[in-house]
Amino acid sequence: ENGAGGGGGGGAGAEGGAGEDVQHPPEYYEYELAGIIVHSGIADSGHYYSFIKERVVREEGRAPRWIEFNDETVRPFDIATVERECFGGTEEIMALGADGVRRPKTIQRSRNAYMLVYDRVRPVAHTEEEEEEGAEKSAGGGGGGSGEGEGESGA
Repeated sequence: ENGAGGGGGGGAGAEGGAGEDVQHPPEYYEYELAGIIVHSGIADSGHYYSFIKERVVREEGRAPRWIEFNDETVRPFDIATVERECFGGTEEIMALGADGVRRPKTIQRSRNAYMLVYDRVRPVAHTEEEEEEGAEKSAGGGGGGSGEGEGESGA
């Protein structure tokens, strides 16, 4: 129901074949945020950049860092500031008034998350048999494979 297992990339229906639903344990559907693509600007113009979580081997004993990739600027990113950096809204800035005095001013933020990237928490282990089945489906499913031409000739 949350779309994690049934929709994209050969979900539950494709794994079981012929419309079978494959049942997985709840941890199969656990994902964690791995990257954020941000758009700064307005609908018809702007700039894209990203925040990406470093991929480290969990056994190394340290938490992965988040890194900002913004053109030539590559620097650490504090994920605790993600709401301010990616959710739009308003913010207070100090603006210079016509009289030369700096005063607080509320402005619209133009930074919004555009796309989120997730990694499965526990990678799925495939058996050799499953991989062979997947290869057979890929080879037979595209273009001139068996079955496609037959349906067209009867029309």
